[in-house]
Amino acid sequence: ARTVLVTTEGFRDSLEIAYEHRFEQYDLFMERPAPLVERDWRFTVPERIAADGSVLLELDEAALRALAADLGKTAVEAVAVCFLHSYVNPDHERRAGAILAEALGEVSITLSAEVCPEIREYDRASTACANAYVQPMISGYLSRLEGGLRAAGLACPLLLMMSSGGVTTVETAVRLPIRLVESGPAGGAILARDFAKEN
Repeated sequence: ARTVLVTTEGFRDSLEIAYEHRFEQYDLFMERPAPLVERDWRFTVPERIAADGSVLLELDEAALRALAADLGKTAVEAVAVCFLHSYVNPDHERRAGAILAEALGEVSITLSAEVCPEIREYDRASTACANAYVQPMISGYLSRLEGGLRAAGLACPLLLMMSSGGVTTVETAVRLPIRLVESGPAGGAILARDFAKEN
């Protein structure tokens, strides 16, 4: 989906900077994969939460509403919101999500504090962007699958495997599809373990 990232003012490029690690240490011609959200689709708003969760700068709702109005004129399909230190205090992200949802209607909104409530902004931002990126497609697919199963007369609950090896409902999978990534290999490992126990 055409995805936008909204982040704290001054941190627009954190997604691209990442950790500056070289995963191919000796390859002089190594090229990093491009981020899921290109720079022109990354936006910032004034706000700041401190590492202890205290508010250093209130969320500038007027700036956010102006951004939302501009986004409403584009072909955006999903928005990821990742503010600094939202893992300890998600209030600004939640408020931003509500404002964006109100202004953009059907556009999928992903909050980093819900998808990946962990320290380190790159981890949260990249996970939120990946979740937002696949959310519209997964939502449509799972809704059609669930409707098709019902139409076929199957009344049992539809559960999906997560990358952790656990299962989840369609409702949760639609909201947090990133948790389904790598579920196939996780399922294979669990099946292999069960076969090994039996033999």
